[in-house]
Amino acid sequence: MKRRIFFLQTVIFCGVSAMLASGQISPKIGSLPNACPVPSALELKRVGKLSEKDELRYRTPIRYVIVYNEIGPTGGREIEVFMKAANINERDLRAVFCWISQSFPSPVALTINVHTDLNTIETPEERELLKDGEDSRFSKFYGRYREASYSRFDNRREAFLYTKNLAEIKQTLVVIREGQTD
Repeated sequence: MKRRIFFLQTVIFCGVSAMLASGQISPKIGSLPNACPVPSALELKRVGKLSEKDELRYRTPIRYVIVYNEIGPTGGREIEVFMKAANINERDLRAVFCWISQSFPSPVALTINVHTDLNTIETPEERELLKDGEDSRFSKFYGRYREASYSRFDNRREAFLYTKNLAEIKQTLVVIREGQTD
């Protein structure tokens, strides 16, 4: 597990310049204010825009389920999310990543992987078996389903990659917030 996360972060953020140069990803750099692009129910309630009556009928506009949430061996939080492939777009991902990152402010280091097919998600038993090493049984699913991955680093840099088009197997990098320099 530790090796896979390190590998994922290395590919995403250390290999970005090579991927940009080869045209495999197209960068989008933006700034996300403290408020999420789509307010969560908790935020609406906090600012008084959701009455008690409305609370019973409120339904989050973007459906997702957190299927795994633990502090990993490196001390960062690791979250696995399942959602519809139709929601793998910049707007919806920004909202979901914002909601989740606000719900889990610590530890600062946070990794979120989004899956759109159950075959790509490890069961708790599989996760336990894979603790000591890598396994390639999920590699046959890479590139077959839309996916996304988000990282928030100790320096508070936030960015995510997502698959825009499976036919081209091209990913888009979105930098939400640049890191803080001391």
